[in-house]
Amino acid sequence: MTKRIHDTFSLFEQAGALIGDADIRIPEDFMEIGTKTIMMSKDRLAVLGEMTAEKMGLLNPATRKMMGITHAGAAPTTKEEKIEALRERKNLKLWADGIFETYDLLCTPTLNIISPLRPEDPFEMPYPYQAYRETSSSAFTSFANILGLTAISIPAGFVNGMPVGLQILANRFNDELVFRAARAIEKLAPWHDTHQPQFL
Repeated sequence: MTKRIHDTFSLFEQAGALIGDADIRIPEDFMEIGTKTIMMSKDRLAVLGEMTAEKMGLLNPATRKMMGITHAGAAPTTKEEKIEALRERKNLKLWADGIFETYDLLCTPTLNIISPLRPEDPFEMPYPYQAYRETSSSAFTSFANILGLTAISIPAGFVNGMPVGLQILANRFNDELVFRAARAIEKLAPWHDTHQPQFL
């Protein structure tokens, strides 16, 4: 998958862009801060409150850890804790602003694993694919969601017969830049009529 993503990313160079690898270290408490600020609304807490221990056990460990932060079984989130979480997220946004002072765009895989084929029983629980159960497959898209970044996912070909995506990220309110970047890639490698034969 890494090669497929890199090949698509390299098309930016053909489009005239300067590209390079960015060594970005995401803070260890990033997901915890994001979860606290995103999942504190009353409607989300109500949904979490309906989750039994058995249902929580069906989730993969990464998701279970995230949801456990605001699960109804835990101590209620106080106003002070929410304000502190929002303050921490503001600091994360300032950290991201610093990144985009150096880079106009960032590119990542859309998911950090290759999608498995659907099991014979799509409702089988627990979900049989170990990769999904042990990782947070949305780690890259969460980066955009938590920070409110502008992002788009574009097709990046196939790996093992399954489609993979390239996520293009820009700082907040840079929608036009992201659309222009996606359009530039589409002109060089049109994807609208690209399918794997077995899925036709």
